[in-house]
Amino acid sequence: MKQNDGIRIGSVVLLLVLLLSIAPACKTTEPIKDDTDTTIVAVDSLLLDSKAIVKDLLRADCTKTLDEKEAVLTLVKARKHNDVELNTLIAQVEEQIRLERERIAKEEAALVQTTEVKLTTLFDGIAAAESVESANIQIASAMGFFSSENANVLIIIKESDGIKDYEKPSKIAPYLNYLKDQKKNPNTINRIIYDDNQKIKTIELRRK
Repeated sequence: MKQNDGIRIGSVVLLLVLLLSIAPACKTTEPIKDDTDTTIVAVDSLLLDSKAIVKDLLRADCTKTLDEKEAVLTLVKARKHNDVELNTLIAQVEEQIRLERERIAKEEAALVQTTEVKLTTLFDGIAAAESVESANIQIASAMGFFSSENANVLIIIKESDGIKDYEKPSKIAPYLNYLKDQKKNPNTINRIIYDDNQKIKTIELRRK
């Protein structure tokens, strides 16, 4: 009987040991986090900076000139990002610049055409004036188009293969007085060059 009790006690002890050994495995039902499954998203700070820069160029209140905008785009492109959103933003700025340059070119062409017509009328009027006083009034009107009385006057006497030969360069004040004295206008306007204030700094004429 005592022998059986000893066997029974030994069996109980063995069972307790087995239960304690497996208990930790059954203690929680939460899955063990596997670090290898964790996705790490790397933030490209340079790309974010490039996007912010280009977005600023698209703002309605951006004060940069067209040349400055193109310079900024050149720097951003030099970073060689391969990003769809950034490429789309760059394309939008480039289109904006293209449209603005077209608008400016049309305005300048209209200005030149209008100026050419007005100056041609004044030049003809100076040459055909019936009095010195009338000629001087029209000279004063013509001078208003120029940056100063020292604006350049270039007269083409010959052109071949795009190479132009000019008479000795003159200035606008003496040229207008020349028209008054000669009482004829022997030249037509070929090209007008403006300064930053939209005043004529050089006028190129061609023999009729």
